[in-house]
Amino acid sequence: MKNISSYTFIGSKKPFCGKGKKGWLIFLPLFFIAQFRTLAQIQTIPLGTPVTPSAARVAATNAVKLPFFDDFSFGLKLNTNNWLSSGGTLVNNDYATNHPTINMLTFDGLKADGTPYNFVNSLAEGPTDTLTSQVLDLSNYLPADSLYLSFFWQNSSLGDKPNTNDSLRVQFLTNGGIWQTVWVMKGDQEVANFQQVLIPIRARNLYFHNQFQFRFQSFGRQSGQFDIWNIDYIYLNTKRNQNDKYYADLAVRRNMPSLLKRYRAMPVRQFMRRPTQELNDSLSTDVVYLNQTAVNNFFDYDFTVKDLLTNTTLQKSAQTNVVISPNLAGLSSVKIAQKLATTLSQLSNDKYSLQSTFALKTTDDGVIINRKQNDTIRITTEFSDYYAYDDGTAEAGAYLGKGFGRIAAQFTNNSNDVVSGVRINLLPMLTNLEGNAITIQIMENDKGKPGNVIRSLYSKVSYSKVVNGFIEYTFDPVAVKDTFYIGVLQYTDGEPLVIGLDKNSSQFSSKYFYNLGTQWVNLATQTNNADFKAANGALMMRPIMGGTVKDVILGTEKDIQDQQLVVFPNPAKDYVSWNDPTLRNIELIDFQGQSILKQRVSESRVSVENLNSGIYLLLLSDERNTFVRKISIVR
Repeated sequence: MKNISSYTFIGSKKPFCGKGKKGWLIFLPLFFIAQFRTLAQIQTIPLGTPVTPSAARVAATNAVKLPFFDDFSFGLKLNTNNWLSSGGTLVNNDYATNHPTINMLTFDGLKADGTPYNFVNSLAEGPTDTLTSQVLDLSNYLPADSLYLSFFWQNSSLGDKPNTNDSLRVQFLTNGGIWQTVWVMKGDQEVANFQQVLIPIRARNLYFHNQFQFRFQSFGRQSGQFDIWNIDYIYLNTKRNQNDKYYADLAVRRNMPSLLKRYRAMPVRQFMRRPTQELNDSLSTDVVYLNQTAVNNFFDYDFTVKDLLTNTTLQKSAQTNVVISPNLAGLSSVKIAQKLATTLSQLSNDKYSLQSTFALKTTDDGVIINRKQNDTIRITTEFSDYYAYDDGTAEAGAYLGKGFGRIAAQFTNNSNDVVSGVRINLLPMLTNLEGNAITIQIMENDKGKPGNVIRSLYSKVSYSKVVNGFIEYTFDPVAVKDTFYIGVLQYTDGEPLVIGLDKNSSQFSSKYFYNLGTQWVNLATQTNNADFKAANGALMMRPIMGGTVKDVILGTEKDIQDQQLVVFPNPAKDYVSWNDPTLRNIELIDFQGQSILKQRVSESRVSVENLNSGIYLLLLSDERNTFVRKISIVR
């Protein structure tokens, strides 16, 4: 966890630790309350069912052979030839920028399905993610064979930084079925650059058996995407020593920027209005060489752009004799870039999925260790029916800490269009708000900030069943002109609705706004504000474009109906009435977002005499539209 000085607050200088009156916008990673951390970090414990003799024979038969190597460049899923599939870790190329090679493995407080280990107690601490190797048969080796396990680790980049009581540990499985800790790192050791660790395997009477395994295990907050550790480039082999730190491996590493200048995805018809202006001039990545003896090294690479839907190559080029500097060592890198072809602006289909690829030409595909997988990096740009500023991965989250707070994102069309829905990445963090009330809003532009609401959809919170998944909210299409906004209105006070934040897309921070009840504020202007500390990134909110507006006047009629609707008396004691007899479906929601009354009434009023004093939401609807009013009940 972070120290408190690095949190992001708006409207209050205190961390959230219960219900309060002040509002704040918090960008997670967040939520440090030290006195609740009582975790015992290092221990030797049996794990699971003891291995029977017959199981041991099967394990030895199917054991992984040395050398053992994995840098997670195999894909975005664990290579189950090397690892047990369970454990909750996430293969990605997003949570750090200076890792050894493309992709790393991330540990946090989320299970494999993206749900927290503990979604009941937001302060719960304990074991979180685990990475466990398949069985390795070490029975034919001796300490004289000089076996070492090495890996790179880091805990201070784009995700939430662990706190003092958090830890990452490495354990070896003994011949007695006991997991024994051989290395541990506490969270107060903040490391931004990846560090390499080499662990010798020497105890013959403990580790040199036919069902040896090793595992990594993290400890931290269990209520979400907290206390993050990243590891990479795991290697176990014989004939090694403490100085065996360098590898003849040339690899790509960092994600490419967007193919587009203003977005990461956009509707194809909007792109075709200004294709030359929308396309970026070039794409780039970086190349790292893990060998200290880089003297007059050269490499070649290919660059391609391909439409995955038609299997058509739209651009292909090659570069030769790119120089690796003799001074390039450790995890330093050299940038490679390629200009985009002007022919990419001549697309004509209704939908495209363009994959841009840098592929190094190397001889890394050895028989013993194949490092060829880390020579290629790809990015896919969708030209479909939606806009996106985010790259699809939430390294953190953001939320408003006040009831009736709003967050909005700005989008600009090249021609008039229609919005028919919104996709939002809602992160399951801190408190489970599944089923709580929210309202999705589409707003006009008002001098560069969100203006009048032209479409609203009352709905309920729902979480995706996959990591980094989106929830789609659809409504009757509404026409929008050049600049428009999509937004979320939350009703709960002190129980935050968390929206995914892509911290690799900080160039789009100025496209987001928040409103705590009085005015809209641009996120980018709050970087140096005492209550808002440099939480740059793209909120994962995407408008769905297209559809047919059934009645252009319909939106205006709803606006008039909304403006003329009056709820009285307010504050109320026994009854609440309203002046529109067509609104017969009512629902009352308390300030925690829970529905406490839902019925169809025969007249334009409802009894509230059995409700406690407090603030409530009154939802009034006909067969088509829903209107929301805040009411106060006073006894």
